Amino acid sequence: MGDKDKYNFKSNVNSLPESFEDIYRAHWSELYLFSYNLLRDQDHAKDVVQEVFISFLKKDNKAGIDNVRAYLFQAVKFQVYKLVRSEKVKLQAFEQMNLSDYDNSTNEYLAEKELRLQIEKSIIELPDKCRTIYTLKQQGHNAKKIASLTGVSQRTVEHQIYLAVKKLRLSISNTISLFFFVMSFLLK
Repeated sequence: MGDKDKYNFKSNVNSLPESFEDIYRAHWSELYLFSYNLLRDQDHAKDVVQEVFISFLKKDNKAGIDNVRAYLFQAVKFQVYKLVRSEKVKLQAFEQMNLSDYDNSTNEYLAEKELRLQIEKSIIELPDKCRTIYTLKQQGHNAKKIASLTGVSQRTVEHQIYLAVKKLRLSISNTISLFFFVMSFLLK
């Protein structure tokens, strides 16, 4: 907490206006910028900060405030919230975002998730021996190591991996086609 965040509100009433003026000078510009960044409207941002300082000046128990800067920033957030909630203003920062970018990323995520689920389902449907060998291959083992782990020949391992990939390719071809079909529309 900086020195400018510490004020003695327990002193007599005559020193309050001077303390308030110090607080106002120290924090007005950063509160205004904060408010403006949320609202993207100069008049509304000034009104919010003015309202915060008026309510701060009227506040009876300032002695309970440990960090004036944090208190004022919270008050600005609350005033912006009240303004938006009353539907007198919209958060311009959100309106300027290109929401179609987020829709596309959501669609891409869902399509990818669907593809992953289809691949997992297809792996589960492989015959036991084929699934075990394929899973070991996915874990990074080479054909020789898999052969020693499973007790089959290296040639059998290679053949089982070939069969697994072939079955997976057939099993998910519809999902992949659908995935690319959806992606073609998203990229337009």
